[in-house]
Amino acid sequence: MKQHSWVWALAIISISMGLVGCGGAQEQDPLVGSWTFSEYLSSQEIAEMSEEEMPEGFNMSMSLSGTVNYAEDGSRESNGAISMDMMVMGESISFNMNFTESGTWERKEDDEGLLVEHIVSAEFGSDDQETDMMLNQTPELRDSMGSLVGESTESRILSVSANQIVMEDLESGMEVTLTRVQ
Repeated sequence: MKQHSWVWALAIISISMGLVGCGGAQEQDPLVGSWTFSEYLSSQEIAEMSEEEMPEGFNMSMSLSGTVNYAEDGSRESNGAISMDMMVMGESISFNMNFTESGTWERKEDDEGLLVEHIVSAEFGSDDQETDMMLNQTPELRDSMGSLVGESTESRILSVSANQIVMEDLESGMEVTLTRVQ
C-alpha cells in the first residue's frame, strides 16, 4: 500500500510540473513598456508627407516629443508636446500645445510587423497665450484636433531592440524612434 502512495505522489508531482511547464510565462511583446519619442520635421518633410506644395512665403517646422505606454492588456496612453514654428510672409508664428491621448494597440496576426493603434480619447491644450488666441480665432483647428477620437493609425515596425523601436507611419511615411524608459 505504501508503494501505491509513492506512485500517486509521483504522478501528482509529474502532472503539476507538466502544468507549470505548459503554462509557463509567454514571451512578452517587445512593445510592452514605457517609451519616449522626440521627432523634428522640417518644412520640406512636412510638404513631402502632405504631398502638397507649401504656398509661396510659407515655411513650417514641427517638433513632437513625449511618452507612450503600451500595456500587456492592449491599452495605450501617451502624452507630450507639439511645437509648430511657421513663417508666413516674413512673420514668425509659434504654436505650443500639449496632448494626452489613450486608446488600444494590437499587432496584426498575419503580419507581426504591423502595429494598429486606435484612439479612444484625445485632449489638446495650449502652453501659451499666443496659441490660445490662435485656437480661439480658428475653431476649426481646435475641432480638427478633437476629431482624432475614433481614428486608427497603422505603423510598420522597422526594427526592434531591447531599448529602441523604429517604426514608420504608413499614412504619412514619418519614421518615429521610441526609446525605452529605464
